[in-house]
Amino acid sequence: MAANQPDDGSNRINFVAFPDGLETDEERKDWAKLLESISRVMPGHLQELIEKVKQQSKGNEDKQISFVMVDLIAGWALEVAERMGIKRAGFWAASVSALALTLHIPKLIEGGVIDNEGIALKSDVIPISKDLPSYKSDDLTWSFPEDLTVQKVFFKWMLAIVHNSTHSTSYLCNSFHELEASTCGITPGVLPVGPLLASTRLLHQRGSLWNEDSTCSNWLDQHPPQSVIYVAFGSTTIFSPEQFYELAHGLEQIGRPFLWVVRPDMTDVPVNKFHGTFLQRVKNHGKVVQWAPQEEVLARPSVACFFTHCGWNSTMEGLSNGVPLLCRPYFADQRLNRSFICDVWRVGLGVDADENGVITRHEVRTKILAVLGSDEIKANCQRMKEMARKSLKHVLCIPFPLQGHVTPLLKLSHCIADHGIKVTVVNTESVHAQVMAANQLDDGSNPIDFVAFPDGLETDEERKDWAKLVESISRVMPGYLQEFIEKVKQQSKGNEDEQINFVIADLTAGWALEVAERMGIKRAGFWPASVSSLALILHIRKLIEGGVIDNEGIALKNDAISISKDLPSYKSDDLTWTFPEDLTVQKVLFKWASTIVHHSTYSTSYLCNSFHELEASACGIIPGVLPVGPLLASTRLLHRRGSLWNEDSTCSNWLDQHPPRSVIYVAFGSTTIFSPEQFYELAHGLEQIGRPFLWVVRPDMTDAPVNKFHDTFLQRVRNHGKVIQWAPQEEVLAHPSVACFFTHCGWNSTLEGLSNGVPLLCRPYFTDQRLNRSFICDVWRVGLGVDADENGVITRHEVRTKIQAVLGSDEIKANCQRMKEMARKSVSEGGSSLKNLESFIELIKA
Repeated sequence: MAANQPDDGSNRINFVAFPDGLETDEERKDWAKLLESISRVMPGHLQELIEKVKQQSKGNEDKQISFVMVDLIAGWALEVAERMGIKRAGFWAASVSALALTLHIPKLIEGGVIDNEGIALKSDVIPISKDLPSYKSDDLTWSFPEDLTVQKVFFKWMLAIVHNSTHSTSYLCNSFHELEASTCGITPGVLPVGPLLASTRLLHQRGSLWNEDSTCSNWLDQHPPQSVIYVAFGSTTIFSPEQFYELAHGLEQIGRPFLWVVRPDMTDVPVNKFHGTFLQRVKNHGKVVQWAPQEEVLARPSVACFFTHCGWNSTMEGLSNGVPLLCRPYFADQRLNRSFICDVWRVGLGVDADENGVITRHEVRTKILAVLGSDEIKANCQRMKEMARKSLKHVLCIPFPLQGHVTPLLKLSHCIADHGIKVTVVNTESVHAQVMAANQLDDGSNPIDFVAFPDGLETDEERKDWAKLVESISRVMPGYLQEFIEKVKQQSKGNEDEQINFVIADLTAGWALEVAERMGIKRAGFWPASVSSLALILHIRKLIEGGVIDNEGIALKNDAISISKDLPSYKSDDLTWTFPEDLTVQKVLFKWASTIVHHSTYSTSYLCNSFHELEASACGIIPGVLPVGPLLASTRLLHRRGSLWNEDSTCSNWLDQHPPRSVIYVAFGSTTIFSPEQFYELAHGLEQIGRPFLWVVRPDMTDAPVNKFHDTFLQRVRNHGKVIQWAPQEEVLAHPSVACFFTHCGWNSTLEGLSNGVPLLCRPYFTDQRLNRSFICDVWRVGLGVDADENGVITRHEVRTKIQAVLGSDEIKANCQRMKEMARKSVSEGGSSLKNLESFIELIKA
């Protein structure tokens, strides 16, 4: 906990700690004692924890421990899980080859290759399969000729792993199939899931037991590419003083910059005096630290090679960054890893000891120069890097260029990237610039790639014309998309995993699905609104045929509209293309909706930002619909959620100053436009309610200037109101001080309100927002609507009255809490949306 900063509220993992049965750290250095004590005392603690969690769940199976994943070295936990009827899997932190060797121990004893204490009876190479390179007798993972007592402990440990492995049929390994294909083939149940590298978003939560020196990166940045020798021998290697001196002199004499990790306990007797004078001599080209952020170091372009103990994590990190390796193994699987590094993959060289068992300074210098001078090793390293970093698939995501469409698809893109899939998001150039500016996406830490295409328009004023924007995008962007896909294919040089394998397109940008079909690429539609609104749109043809609407989408009757006996009827006012304020806009919206119907035929799957429990009836009438919502930005992604506006970071502190359930949050989305009269009435209503409020007022929110009124209004409400241009809405709605949400009923806002259990006050503007209001008020009963007077204006009195009504309704509050629990459950382990997402990921990978 001290070394990884996971207590800042941003960590998605819970931690518990059990006693290991030992009293002192000195005792813990005794491997035999540590293993025996852990195996004796911790099974009981584990069983108690599982039973306690079950008791606290009060019968809710989703909160109980449903799966146990265990390092095979701590395989006693698999035995506990089996006894308690819990599903389980083993985890292996080393190579698949090391696991295969361990699991073959009984056969090696039966075949007379090793004795009952693991000692090799012959010096021959050891074959365990005709499909595998033979193992050297020196490479047995339990071999430790320097101390036969320790070797016996290790072998006993290996035998326990063989036994514990029988309590699971699946073994997740920190490796990848291409690296160890032959070994994977002879180990039933093995699942390579590596390389397990900490993403740049998790650099301070990667699990180090040592405090990392944060100055390494800056020091490395001061050196030219391929110049620095990085030296680190892991957390357990111990050197004699003589060996330490030779390594130090070798590094000093090589005449190149080096970064050396020297733990305080790395020598078996103190070398303080030598160490002090050594540091003085190398101060101009050497840096010595107690622990390094190794993944960051190895990813730096200035690193030329890695002098390593060949621990598996270090090996994988070196391979994944294409860094040549110089090998000095210490114990356990490290000798085996050296053999693969030097003899099989040929990405490094070993250093050899002299007749006294010491690696001399001359050997250090000679081998460093040799590994740096080998073009073969460098080429193999680059190939390994590409192999290790190769994503399972490459997905292209294309949103429509509006806030309410970009945001949810970007969140879905992060979910997909979290499963190890390469994701590229395509935006128009204008939206791309907004997203980059508002979301801190250019800091190198984002797991998603972005590309931008021209939209065919010259000015932002033109982009406000819906008809012109939709027409231009549909005309020019398909060509850019096809060119981009072909360019990626050409750059992949035949590597299918680097090519675009899957396209996910917003159905309002469904031309991309047509391009994907023409190019033979798998695809799926994405719908950022409710399933109910998609169902209505996909039934347009039937509504025309049935005489319910005309060919321009105008309702021919004011009756309720039924599209299925299983769905609530739709009001004629709730048709998602309706916009009576401007019939020209309505025609554009209906043409757009009709285009969606056409483009939907290019896909059989539609991912929706909703959850099954919320819209079960609508989900039942659309074949291929996959609700994967609510798509909420995790706390780690709050600054990368896809907003097109710069969010005001002062909101949270302001909310902290108010008591629970006291603040009215007011936000009408990115497109709502008010007349000055309507703006004044809303402002007066908020002012007169006498409660604290947080109001999002965009600069373009009124169709005529209101600057003078706005300034005097701000002065009057300064003690209880806060007005900003854009809010970090998910953070705001999750804040305990928020009492209700006065909203335009956009689907993202609706879902964010539902997911946080916040009562809603509804003032829809256009498209699906009226339909959402009907569900909010009449079906789910989690809010109230505000009604306009005879002049079409929502008065200050109406605002005050409805705010008081929604805040005073116990029924609404109870329904909101129920919706919150339902929403959160759907994206939790075993939840309907999480299952749908996992199924979709498998579809991508298939």
